[in-house]
Amino acid sequence: MSTRRWLEVEYHKGEGLVVRVRPALLSRMPPTAIDHWRAANKELLLAFRSFLDGAIERMERAAQEVPPGDGRVRRRIPVREAEPRRRRRRREAPPGPEAPQGPP
Repeated sequence: MSTRRWLEVEYHKGEGLVVRVRPALLSRMPPTAIDHWRAANKELLLAFRSFLDGAIERMERAAQEVPPGDGRVRRRIPVREAEPRRRRRRREAPPGPEAPQGPP
């Protein structure tokens, strides 16, 4: 017989902490524990809000630094005259069977 727990905590090295809560089983908790649980949920949501607000601010600052338009900037690139290339000698084809030459 397995007992269902209302709270499960897992730790995965390199990935972090996972907390699972089964809301249907929260009714078994004492009222003071439920009050703490609600306060903890609110703090978690406030933390996510702060994280998102910071990310939005960074995106807005980055958008102000990009010139209007599609973000492309026209630049003049100096081009210098290329030196003449040396021609390579063609290697002769290896000896092989003679190919027929033209019509007979």
